[in-house]
Amino acid sequence: MWAFLIAYTLLYTPLTEQEAQSVVDYLQVQSEVVVYTDCEAATLAKVIVLDTAYATYNEAHNSYELVVAGTLIKTFKVKENTFTKVATTQETWQGNVDLAHLFVLVRSNDDFYKVRSNLWDARCLGTILPIETFPCVEVFEYPRQER
Repeated sequence: MWAFLIAYTLLYTPLTEQEAQSVVDYLQVQSEVVVYTDCEAATLAKVIVLDTAYATYNEAHNSYELVVAGTLIKTFKVKENTFTKVATTQETWQGNVDLAHLFVLVRSNDDFYKVRSNLWDARCLGTILPIETFPCVEVFEYPRQER
C-alpha cells in the first residue's frame, strides 16, 4: 500500500488555485497541446487542438486539477526524445491532465533542426511556468505542420 501511495505522489502534481489559474491563462493563448500520459514505450503522445482548458477543485486531494478539451488530431510515439510512428485522426477528446503530462509546443533551439521549419519541441508546461512537477521527459521533438 505504501508503494502505491509513494508512486501516486510522484506522478500527481497538486496545484494551488493560483498555479492552476496560471496554467489555464497560459493555455488560453495556445492552439494545441501534447498530452503524454507516461513514458512507457507503448504509450502514444496525443496532439489536442484546444477548445477549452479549465481547473476544477478536487476536495479529496485539497488541490486543483486541469481539464483539457478539444480535438485529437494526431498521435505519435516518443523514442529517445524523438517522434516516430505519427498517425492522424479526428476525434473529440476531453480529460483530466496532470501538469507533468501536459506539453506545449516551442520552436526547437537545436541548430541542427533550424533548417527544418516544421520541427518543434514539446516542453512540459510545468517546467516553463515554472511549477514543481516531475515529467518523465522534459523535451521531445514534435513534427508540427504550419497552418
